[in-house]
Amino acid sequence: MKKEIVKRSEPWIDFVEQTLERVIGGSPLARLMPPRDLAHATITFYLGVNVFTHLDADRSRAEALFDLAGRARPGRGHSPRRKVRILDQRSAKPASAPCRVGR
Repeated sequence: MKKEIVKRSEPWIDFVEQTLERVIGGSPLARLMPPRDLAHATITFYLGVNVFTHLDADRSRAEALFDLAGRARPGRGHSPRRKVRILDQRSAKPASAPCRVGR
């Protein structure tokens, strides 16, 4: 199972890395936090939160984490707050590959 999870996560890590390269590539932030490392951290965080929201019926802790991240984001006073909805595994269909959003 371990090899399969790693194999299936690679396209997602690549997708996040490409997005980060486009957004922060060449900036001081990218030199401080390389996009590949940030991409890996992002996917690792997502998988961990996803696992725990299915193991623990009390989702308030995961929701509190997203609320904390929302309060910490730059410019938070200038944009509307978005509510993050954590999907129930039974109602969400897993995607097999990253989708491209935007342009």
